[in-house]
Amino acid sequence: MERWNAWLRLNLVFINAYLKSVGIRLFAIGIALAYAAMNLVAELKERTLHGWLKTTIRAVYNTGASLEPYRDRSG
Repeated sequence: MERWNAWLRLNLVFINAYLKSVGIRLFAIGIALAYAAMNLVAELKERTLHGWLKTTIRAVYNTGASLEPYRDRSG
C-alpha cells in the first residue's frame, strides 16, 4: 500500500493537470474550473467510490499520455 500511495503522490500533479486538460478539450468544462485549485482526483474518488482509478488511468492512457512508474529509491 505504501508503494501505491507513493506512486499516486508522484503522479498526482500530472493526473490533475491532465484531467483538467481532457475536460477542457473533450467535455468543454469552463476555464475557471480548469484553473481552480480543485483536486480532480479527490473529487473523482469522492463521487465514484469504485472505479475511480480505472477511470483516471483510462483517461490518461487512452489519449496517448503516460504516468511515471514507481521506483524504490531506498536501495
